[in-house]
Amino acid sequence: MQNNLPPLPIDELIPSIIENLKSSSSLILQATPGAGKTTRVPPALMEIFEGKILVLEPRRLATKLSAERVAQELNEKCGERIGYQVRFDKLESGKTKVKYITEGIFSRLVLSDPTLSEISCVIIDEFHERHIHTDIALMLVKLLQNTIRPDLKLIVMSATLETKNLQTYLPQAKVFLSEGKAYPVTFEYAKNDELKKQLPFQITEAVENLMKNSLCPGHILVFLPGIQEIRKCADALKHLNNNNCEIFQLKADLPIQEQQKIFSQTQKRKIILSTNVAETSVTIDGVTGVIDSGVAKIAGHASWSGLPTLDTLPISQASCIQRAGRAGRTQPGIAKRLYTQLDFNMRAAFQKPEIQRVDLSQALLELKIMEQNLKSHFIHKNYNSTNNDFFPWFEKPPQNILQSCSNLLRYLGAFDENSNITECGIEMAKYPLHPRLSRILIESKKRNSLAQGILIVSFINEGMFMRRGIDAPDIAHSDIAYQLELFKMVHTKVELSHFKKDLIDMAAFKRIETLARQLCSLHSVPFHICLEPLSEETLSLILLSGYSDRVCQIRNQSKKNISGRRELNLCLGGGALLSPTSVVQDSEFLLAIDAEESATALSQSHSTQIRICHGIEKDLLIAAPDGFIQDAEEYFWDNEQERVRGLQKILYGKVILEEQQIREQNSQFENILIKQVMSSWPKPFDDDKALQYLGTRTLLAKKAGCILNIPNFTGEDFELLLCHICEGKKSFDEILEKELDDYIEELLNYEDKKTLSDLFPSSITIGKGRKVKVNYEEEKPPWVASRLQDFFGTVQTPKICKGTIPLVVHLLAPNMQSVQVTTDLAGFWERGYLEVKKELSRKYPRHSWPDDPKTAEPPEYIAKRRRKS
Repeated sequence: MQNNLPPLPIDELIPSIIENLKSSSSLILQATPGAGKTTRVPPALMEIFEGKILVLEPRRLATKLSAERVAQELNEKCGERIGYQVRFDKLESGKTKVKYITEGIFSRLVLSDPTLSEISCVIIDEFHERHIHTDIALMLVKLLQNTIRPDLKLIVMSATLETKNLQTYLPQAKVFLSEGKAYPVTFEYAKNDELKKQLPFQITEAVENLMKNSLCPGHILVFLPGIQEIRKCADALKHLNNNNCEIFQLKADLPIQEQQKIFSQTQKRKIILSTNVAETSVTIDGVTGVIDSGVAKIAGHASWSGLPTLDTLPISQASCIQRAGRAGRTQPGIAKRLYTQLDFNMRAAFQKPEIQRVDLSQALLELKIMEQNLKSHFIHKNYNSTNNDFFPWFEKPPQNILQSCSNLLRYLGAFDENSNITECGIEMAKYPLHPRLSRILIESKKRNSLAQGILIVSFINEGMFMRRGIDAPDIAHSDIAYQLELFKMVHTKVELSHFKKDLIDMAAFKRIETLARQLCSLHSVPFHICLEPLSEETLSLILLSGYSDRVCQIRNQSKKNISGRRELNLCLGGGALLSPTSVVQDSEFLLAIDAEESATALSQSHSTQIRICHGIEKDLLIAAPDGFIQDAEEYFWDNEQERVRGLQKILYGKVILEEQQIREQNSQFENILIKQVMSSWPKPFDDDKALQYLGTRTLLAKKAGCILNIPNFTGEDFELLLCHICEGKKSFDEILEKELDDYIEELLNYEDKKTLSDLFPSSITIGKGRKVKVNYEEEKPPWVASRLQDFFGTVQTPKICKGTIPLVVHLLAPNMQSVQVTTDLAGFWERGYLEVKKELSRKYPRHSWPDDPKTAEPPEYIAKRRRKS
């Protein structure tokens, strides 16, 4: 360390830190922004460790800036004793002793060297940001310390840190505190009318006002959410670029010369436009004014694809305080907040840790391999994990997130059904990509199309390059294929129409090209091969390998819903809408690659709109992993046709690929028909009087002393009747081929039927042979009814039950109205008939009214005899 460096608050703690590390494996360092922990602590440890010192930073820019800063302070070039490594970029040599890396790189190092054999100390910087890789790094180091690397040292550093939970997790770690001097900061909040203006105008006004404010004599640091906002605001502020003022953009691709200008002493007033990297990781001397937009790009994940996202969201109160504190590091300053005091008060105190809110598929895959690798080193170690977890989580992720990620890894073939890593999973973990994209690269390589696969995953990873929110300019089979073709045209400088030019986001185009070139370099593939054509079938199979769980089907190709959008069934269940921004509007089956979620949708099925998809032929879906394709039968009641229908289906998840009618009779038809008859009884019959009729006859027979085995057709007996009625049938029409009486009679044995028929017949013969029904009703004697003329020749009242029970006889006029009810038919003929004859013969002169009804023949019998003669 150079002795002529300006002193920083952390310097006085460094001797104690070094002394503590000699006897302890871990320590916790809390230091306010600007204390110098990131740049002073790591190089101070170089002399006490034989191995390398890893410093984990949350962002690429902070990683590179920190390494460059330390190398500069040591009067060295970066890459000598001080190096760095970020995704697709590193600068180090055989001399490198301190290596600044992004947190995600640490997992890759453990994958390649499970024991971290060349590492003596791991420093986790900015722990309070709680990225997923921060938690994983802490957990891995503790696991190694507790097992095969007790000599491995750990320092956890943070600008704002509630150390209680961390001290519980690292009980032997001593806490060092470096508070550094903080000067008062004056706060200004935005008024409501200011918030109506676009961000570049708000920033311009705020900068101009601070430059005139006596509380802000120094540099101005502006916090913005992302690169695009930085560029727009830089453009809006370019009129301030003059001899006395200079605008700087603090971003990831900042050239080394620009970096040095930002941190060097100058007479010019600096206006530094930065993302949240300047909150804690990077300290710029001389800042007395801060302008805080109140938002940042916060890591999340697309719930649809699982791919990582950076969403512009309000920052927590803790981050707001951090940003404002940058204005009071060297003297009193001022912080202009572009949000209201009420807005600040309503914000969360701290940002929710990533482990509670991001997709963990890639982390879970890497941890599974680390577990497998480390267990081989633990053979001679007595390591007992807690709570059935191999890894000692600082804060365990929610079970539902772990489960959904495990399911995805099974779909991708990375895990088997017992959640053990597969050969495919081991291969996937070699790629620094989301497992979906890794799986696509493996499939591309298998199909001799690795270069084209690289371009495809670059498209998907960067979110495509056509501007969002614009309806599709064409109809095509695939958004991927459509944009690949457009990409080739732009790359080869083919002249495009003004309309298509307006669709292209050139910044996204460049990001896609950059990632594709980096992946090509990683795999030693010439970039120009990426532009070679790919057959539609190969493209489908490559995409299916990574999105086998995202197959969906248009519900009705000829119809759209009320919003004019097509509705989709998803293979894992539920529904979605097809966004008009997709060119794929005519394919029955789709692979949904990306979607937009709406919190204001009226229904769950409308909350997901598929915006990027690929049409796929159903014959190709057979190539999906085991478990998706299955044969199924479905039976259901067709209410309109009043029949059971059966369908034989080939399903992809819950999506129907093919279906045909089941025509062969089986028990499923009967079971559903029975349930339907039971729920709608007495349908399909008009009524169930036949059951009541049998019940009354049976009761009379038992009262007469008969022993019968006739069921009363309630409970189980009723179910037996329904089973008999529905046997071998599928519909109400088939049931109605017989009367209910017939079905009942078929269930009675011969002896019971004969006994019942002899004693309490369902009909009797009167007169010269006419059959009339005998009616049996509860609480009433049995009775018969027919026209008076039908009883001509019947001298005595008919009797049943071996002549012991006379029937009540209802004698009816020609209009079928009762004229006499009697149990003494002989007496009626003697005493009542003449009076009835006198009255009715005038009304019905054409009907027979003989003088002696006891010997007369019924009219029907006479007519029948005449027809025969």
